[in-house]
Formats: sequence, C-alpha cells, structure tokens
Amino acid sequence: MELENCLVIPLKIEKDVALARDEAKAVATAMGFDDLAQSEVALGVSEICQNAVRHASDGVATISTHNGDKILRIIVEDDGVGIPDISAAMQEGFSTISTSLGIGLEVAKRTMDKFHIESNIHKGTKIILEKHLPLPETFLEFGYVSVPEEGNEFNGDQVLIRTFDGDKVLLSVIDGLGQGYAAHKMAVGVKEILNNNFDLPLIDLIKRCDQYIKVASPEGGIAMSVALIEQNKLSYLGIDDTHAYLQNEVLNLLPNFEGRVGGRQMRSLKVREYPLAANDIFMLCTDGIKTQVNLEGIDENYSAQNLATTIFNQYHRVYGDATVLVVKYQPSYG
Repeated sequence: MELENCLVIPLKIEKDVALARDEAKAVATAMGFDDLAQSEVALGVSEICQNAVRHASDGVATISTHNGDKILRIIVEDDGVGIPDISAAMQEGFSTISTSLGIGLEVAKRTMDKFHIESNIHKGTKIILEKHLPLPETFLEFGYVSVPEEGNEFNGDQVLIRTFDGDKVLLSVIDGLGQGYAAHKMAVGVKEILNNNFDLPLIDLIKRCDQYIKVASPEGGIAMSVALIEQNKLSYLGIDDTHAYLQNEVLNLLPNFEGRVGGRQMRSLKVREYPLAANDIFMLCTDGIKTQVNLEGIDENYSAQNLATTIFNQYHRVYGDATVLVVKYQPSYG
C-alpha cells in the first residue's frame, strides 16, 4: 500500500483540532502502527493543534507519509505571536494563558519520534512531528549484555539501539573513562546526545558528543562505536578501544580510530562502509570484552541474545565494565 498522500486541515476553531487528530490517527492506522502508537499520534497532534488554535487566529495542519509509508509527518503552522523562549516553553507547567496546562509541547515531543520547532516573534510558529514505523522483525534481531565491574553499582558502559525512518537503526556502545558514577554519568550523557540527534551523520554525532564531554566533564572522556544499519549496508565509526566485528564468510575485526571522544585530540575521522548480506552478524564490544572474540564453536543459529550471552560468558575480562551487542541481519526485508 502506497499512501504518500497529503491532507491539509485549517485550524481555526476547537472542532478543527478534533478533525486533525482523527485524520492523523486514521493515517497512522492505515500505515500499520499499533494501538499504542496510534494513541500517541492522536495525543501529540491534539496537543500541538490545540496550541495553534488557542494562540493564533489562523493555522494549518499538514499530514503526509514518506519513505514508502514508513514515516508519518505532521506539520502544524500558525500566524501567532511566536514563542519568545522555546526552551522555557518546552518545560512541563509552562503556560502563557490560564486555560493551558503548559504541557502540550513536552507531551508531543515524548509521544513522537521526531520533534522540531521554529518560531519567530510576531510571525508565528512551525512544528514538525514525525512517527516512524518500527523495523519489521524480518530485518534485524538484537541481543546484548552490559554489566558493571563486580562490586560497582554504576555501569560506565551504555548501549543505544535507535530505530528510525522505518528502515534504519543507529547502534552504539559507549564506554566512559574509568568506572563508577563519573563514568556512568558521562556515558548516559553521550547516549542522550545520540538519542536526540539520531539522524545526523555519524561523524557529526561524534563531534556533538566530543563537544558535550569537553563542557560537561573536561577531565573525562569516552571510547565509543557508532554504526548505522540500513538495507544491505553497514556504516561504522569507532574511537579508541571499543571493538567491532562483522561476520559474513569470515569474522572481520573492524578498525577504530585513535584518540578519545572529549579527551585526547582525535585524528581526522572517516566512516567506513561495508555491504551486508543475509545472515551476517555484527558485534559491538567495549574493552571489558577481550579482543580475541571468535565465533568458532558457537552455534550461529542461536538467537542474537543467546549469542551475546555466550560471547560475554566466554570473553569478558575479570575487571572493568563489560558490554557486547549482537545484531543478526535477517535474510528478508520487505
């Protein structure tokens, strides 16, 4: 089914809000979103359209699908006075009128996969909302184990699996310098940067993380790997002593760049690309996993989670936080 359609709904009165909400939910249903996602779309659209009606004399909601009906996009524009401080407006409880709970923007951001806002004083506001279909089960299978150093409450490693556009996934393992709370805090902060900027090029993501650490923790640093998987292609970029493997006909150790994100000067970075074929296995590890990983003797028909558990049990070091993420590229995708 190819929707790729476009609905335009004027926003002038409260009745228009309900119409935009119902139309967005109907498109989400036709695209194949589950009941929860349909409700999230309805809630997010309702909140933003409600703001447009309350704060402007004229507005419009445009509902469309993209990328082969894998992306639902709603653009809400109005001619209102604009938002003078977007950061403040994004905080729960913010309100400029007594009839608003002030949670509309934050609710919409939480319920959608992508949220972008532009506003000019006395010229109006434009908000873009996107909901992405989840990856089909026939595309990728994930499994991971991430464990802090024995006796330590906080894990300095983090794992990110961020699907988007209905056919892509951003993957990362993040290793904060040292162990304990400081390493955990750095790794969590970097994970948030990646999660909030998931659709940027991999080099730009690394640079965002580098800038964040230099401000938030100048004495710290991160070793990390980021990867983008799309149909039949893997893009990879690793910094410092994380390590990655691609198993096709043989097991290949993928090269990393020297340096440390937020720490020592990094060399010029380059994203390396690799073809993916049915049943390939991709692995990301932190330095708590030994670098002599070998799949010989391990049943490759195991699930991704069983593979991750087996590799962890066989190759984790006796010290330090340890993480292994396994991805199986499935034989069919449609």
